[in-house]
Amino acid sequence: MHITDCYHGGVGRAINDMVANAPHLNHVFAFHGDDTPPSGLFSREIKVTGNVLSRMRRFSRLLRDSDASIAHVHSSWAGGFIRAGRNPRLPLIYQPHCYKFVDPALPRAQAVAIRLIERLLLSNTSATVVLSPAERMAAEEIGAKPTFYVPNVPSVPRGTVDAEAAPRRRVIMVGRVSHQKDPEFFEQVVRQCESEINDVEAVWVGDGDPEMVSFLRHAGVRVTGWMGTTELADLLSEGGVYIHSARYEGLPLSVLDAVQRGLPVALRRIPSLRGVLEERQFDTPKQLAAEAVRLLNDVSAYRLSIQRTLPWLEEHSNAQQQQSLRRLYDSFAAFQED
Repeated sequence: MHITDCYHGGVGRAINDMVANAPHLNHVFAFHGDDTPPSGLFSREIKVTGNVLSRMRRFSRLLRDSDASIAHVHSSWAGGFIRAGRNPRLPLIYQPHCYKFVDPALPRAQAVAIRLIERLLLSNTSATVVLSPAERMAAEEIGAKPTFYVPNVPSVPRGTVDAEAAPRRRVIMVGRVSHQKDPEFFEQVVRQCESEINDVEAVWVGDGDPEMVSFLRHAGVRVTGWMGTTELADLLSEGGVYIHSARYEGLPLSVLDAVQRGLPVALRRIPSLRGVLEERQFDTPKQLAAEAVRLLNDVSAYRLSIQRTLPWLEEHSNAQQQQSLRRLYDSFAAFQED
């Protein structure tokens, strides 16, 4: 049984991909969020509404009354509440999809408190799923064990950008418009690009905080709202440079999707992305903008950047995720049989 309180954006797409890559199991899904589950993916779906407390109580009742053999809880709200009242008969897998305590903007006292809560909840956690080397390190630092690495996979089909033509003069970011994704940093990148080239287009795919959305639009950024898989794939394949501006992360699907569709990427250097395309990471908005402008002005550099990034996708294939999920779920099936 999968449970999440944030079924939208990257988390929603990641859950869908994982379920599709574990077809040997029946998957029941209890969720709250903006997305709609794909038809036929889950054997049963229960949408949970109401305020936060009522949703958490409903999730707990659904899990208690289910005949599931494994609980897989996604993200911190549901992960915290369900683990606090864990049903001891079930193995409980927790997947944070990005720990909140790694947010560098958090006051120290708040980060310490969240880290302590995560540590205490480990007594009710059978396993922790991590998405990246940095997330595994964060999990192990608070004492999580065992940890299972399950790579994210692209949520869009393979595609290409016409790298022979002049690159489309566009910079793109995909994600929830929120503190985590840092729209102010993206706006600074856009402003730096505009100081170098006059006709650059800035696009943010997603939605979120109304004030932050208004800020982006006032700065000349086109905020599209959420897109379906086909729409997103088509937009990415129109070309440009993908900019990732987040303050902290798990392993962003949007970067995988951009590479999958043939875009070069330029990433903000953050501790969460340690070990991930480090040669494509830059420290400041000015450096990110300079790289974007370089690629947009040079067809050869644009093409070479794409070619050098493609091998990274092999580490995030459906086959790799299927193998990791089978190892994860089968270990608990074997435990229950014993």
